[in-house]
Amino acid sequence: MIKMKNSQKLIIATLILIVMIILEELKAFNGINTYFLSHINLKNNLLIKFITDTASLEAFIVYMVILYFGQAILRKNVTKNVVSFIIAIIISMIATLLIKAFTMIPRPYEIQPHWSLLKSLINADYFSFPSGHTVRVSVLAFYITYIFDTTKKGKLKYLSWIYALIIMYTRLALQVHFFSDLLAGVVVGIWSSLLVIYFENVWRKIYDFIFKKIKILNIN
Repeated sequence: MIKMKNSQKLIIATLILIVMIILEELKAFNGINTYFLSHINLKNNLLIKFITDTASLEAFIVYMVILYFGQAILRKNVTKNVVSFIIAIIISMIATLLIKAFTMIPRPYEIQPHWSLLKSLINADYFSFPSGHTVRVSVLAFYITYIFDTTKKGKLKYLSWIYALIIMYTRLALQVHFFSDLLAGVVVGIWSSLLVIYFENVWRKIYDFIFKKIKILNIN
């Protein structure tokens, strides 16, 4: 029953993501993108820059290393949720890279390049759609919601989504993303998380095979 629910959510998320990409290609978000771009501008605000950097790829790599190896050392094993979260981040970044290279939407005030797919993949950070920062915090918020939804720590899910919204705001304020990039980022983050959760049996077998001889990295 749970698998059916997850499969339905995954299908819905996939359809929404496809629709988002089509709408972006049709420039359906141009109006709302222009509105936010002209009303929010804090490019020189050091606090905004500091906050947004807490969700950078480099910061998340540090978080994941500390979480993964810290748990392995302290517990002598790792939990399924931590491994699942890390895999979801990796999948979400791959998806973000591919979508950026496919849509080739430049960041605000940047020119439209005419690159090959390979060059677009190599220089994917030049592109705007979707927002990588938003993707990462959406995966984080989704997993906190997924893990703590029915426990006494349930309030953490609200804090995690508030943090996600703050990061999204900083991306607009710094004028490095359009509003539609943030919407797509949330969808990609949730879609990636659902994908990893739904295919747990697949990645779990691969993980167990690779790390079966390293006791502290075994999932418990």
